[in-house]
This record gives sequence, structure tokens and C-alpha cells, in this order.
Amino acid sequence: GTSLSVPVNGEVSLEVEARYFDDASRPVGSGPLPPRANVTTTYRMTWRIKGSQHGLRDVSVRAELPVGVSVERISGTTETGSWNVPNDGLPEWRIDNLAPSLEPTTSFIIALKPENEDIGKVLALSARIILSATDSVTGGNVQAVGNVVTTNLETDSTARGQGVVEK
Repeated sequence: GTSLSVPVNGEVSLEVEARYFDDASRPVGSGPLPPRANVTTTYRMTWRIKGSQHGLRDVSVRAELPVGVSVERISGTTETGSWNVPNDGLPEWRIDNLAPSLEPTTSFIIALKPENEDIGKVLALSARIILSATDSVTGGNVQAVGNVVTTNLETDSTARGQGVVEK
């Protein structure tokens, strides 16, 4: 009989991290920690594309931000592709071609200014962050959704757990 081979899109994931301190416990954020109502705290947010077995093209990562969170427009750095903040204020990362198994990152500064009604709460620093791309092997559409990060900064060993907004 004849065999039929159907190409399958490669998998890809999007890792999202927010930190106040880097791995050497040097501050990359500023302002009060834990965050305080009506005062701005900044954090460094990093996006990492992982696990792409196939090459990708026309990669786009876009974020929705929670109320009270904004991006410092000139703070973005990436070694791969281009990073910008369009007029809608939502950060966007574009890569024309991404070779398989590369794990590029981009990082930028976000600012959180909690309100009085946020006192006693842990706040989200990111909402939906969506990666979409074309699989260069199959031509299929590939999507990944990034994890949500909060003021508890789970991956920051120095600042972890200091996320509850104070007066």
C-alpha cells in the first residue's frame, strides 16, 4: 500500500519572568518592595522562546498588560529581532527567521503603580502574552501562550513572596 506522511508542526513555548533582583541579587527593578499603593515599582520582564524543533518565521510576541502596569518604552533589549511598543502601549517582539533550537530572549522594564483598592492583594504583572509564528518546515501556524507573572516574583530568589501591596 501507499504510505502517507503528514508533517506535524514543531512545538514551541514562551517563558515569561519578572524580576526585581538579578541572579547576583543586584537590583534590576526600583521603588518599594513589597509594592506600595500610589507609588511606582519597576521590574524587569523577560520573554524566552523555548523548545522550537523546527525553524520559525514571522514570529510575533504581543502582550496585553493588566490595569496599572505600563512599559518603559526605551527599556527593551534583544539580540534577536526587533522590540518595540506601538501606540497602543503594548510591547511587541518580532523575529523574521528563528533557527531551530535557539532560545532567544528579550527583556524590558515594566512599571506598576497600585491603587488604594489593591492594598493586601498580589497583583498580576502580565496578562495574555501570545506568540504566533509560521513553522518553516510545515508552513503551519504555531502558537504559544506565556505564563502569567505576579508581584510575588516566583523566579526571583531574593524578592520572591514580597508581592502583597502595602499602604
